[in-house]
Amino acid sequence: MALLIAPPEYSGMAKRGPYRKASNRPVPPRWRRTYLAQWRNLRGMTQEELSEESGVSPAMISSIEAMTASPGAETLHKLADALSVEVGMILSVNPEGDEPLWAIVSQADAVQREQIARHAGVIVGEKKPTGRRK
Repeated sequence: MALLIAPPEYSGMAKRGPYRKASNRPVPPRWRRTYLAQWRNLRGMTQEELSEESGVSPAMISSIEAMTASPGAETLHKLADALSVEVGMILSVNPEGDEPLWAIVSQADAVQREQIARHAGVIVGEKKPTGRRK
């Protein structure tokens, strides 16, 4: 029995060479990167819970977190509402990273936010301390 071997020009590997898996994942463009997973984890939510709360499918949430899909404005607004954050925070603030203050502020109630703003004003020199201590 004769063994038939296709000439190199007919085999897919001849011109492309061997398949090589990329060792480092390329950094996605800035417009595709989000901090959705970090905000979701900070809130103690699973992708399924965020999906139920926001109305965005779990598959879309997974794709956004994996940076294989770019969310539209409506999707971002739904996710931000479900996470109780501003849309811009999902896009630009990593609550686990360099700006942990955002994580603290986002969990504070209205009275606590007012206190944080007052203290921050004193720290940066916009306001003078009132001298009140409790």
